[in-house]
Amino acid sequence: MQSVGQAQRYGWRGNASSAGPLRHLPTANHPAHQSRPQFNSTASHSADVVYNEGKRPPAQAARSIQSPRTANAGQLPRGMGARRASLVMAAISVALFAVASLGGTRLAPTGSFRAGLDRIAAASGLAIRDITITGHVNTLDSGVYAAIDGLRALSLVGFDTRAARLAVEKLAWVESASVSRAWPDRIIVEVRERQPAAVWRYQKAEILIDATGHQLASVMPGVAAGLPVVVGEGAPEAVGDLLLELLPRPELAARIAYIERIGGRRWTLVTHSRQRVLLPAGYRSAIGAALDRLNAGRDGERLIDRAFTTLDLRMADRPVLSDAGKEARS
Repeated sequence: MQSVGQAQRYGWRGNASSAGPLRHLPTANHPAHQSRPQFNSTASHSADVVYNEGKRPPAQAARSIQSPRTANAGQLPRGMGARRASLVMAAISVALFAVASLGGTRLAPTGSFRAGLDRIAAASGLAIRDITITGHVNTLDSGVYAAIDGLRALSLVGFDTRAARLAVEKLAWVESASVSRAWPDRIIVEVRERQPAAVWRYQKAEILIDATGHQLASVMPGVAAGLPVVVGEGAPEAVGDLLLELLPRPELAARIAYIERIGGRRWTLVTHSRQRVLLPAGYRSAIGAALDRLNAGRDGERLIDRAFTTLDLRMADRPVLSDAGKEARS
């Protein structure tokens, strides 16, 4: 199921020069997109990050991935009649499934016992042969596969869907996931991805973040021109409310070159013409009221249209314009 992501909620037009699709190539040293194991897939998948003017790109079609670890798991033991062996191993598999479903410390089998029954279940025809992934755009197939393969399960009986879900949700782009079994031999993974809301410029790096401040991927400078840029310590975690206030004010947002977090308490807007607008500390309502004062009136008569170096809006009833450019760092 596709859903409206945060890219639409926090859409950002930027300059006219940012029109068109953006392809972000993650840097090699960023943990969100380090190299992942490769595998055979029935469809090709680009590792590029795709973002287009605040709109969610179409999700990739579902694809099935054959598990190389269970390629030969369906072979029955030699020396046993096929029908008898199938019945015996099927009974053991059902017993293991019942134990796994009941749970509890008294009924839980040991690791070696569970592993043995997992192998028998795989040989009885319940081996994991395909993994179907849906809903992902920027998450690599190989990342999802590696997360699931790390559980070392051979069969659907021995496969822990909860552990698999938690492993997939640790991937940088994944906001939530659901993992289910499709008997007799398939795993279905449905992914809901995080959406980029801004770029955090930090120590000469540019990092895509979502509206909660979660880091998604490091990108090359300038390739995310359609997204707002935030700078300063603590900026990612605090930017959500400000973005929501700028969303209904697209003309004002288009003037902003970057947004600076000051002292962990408030924001300063820096326009493309190097003007600085000091916003008040406090709740979202205080920020919204300051933006209203900044943008109130007809074109050419608003505060933002005046010639100034610094505009201090920290006091609700007394905006202060200055040509000196001196800003109190508090």
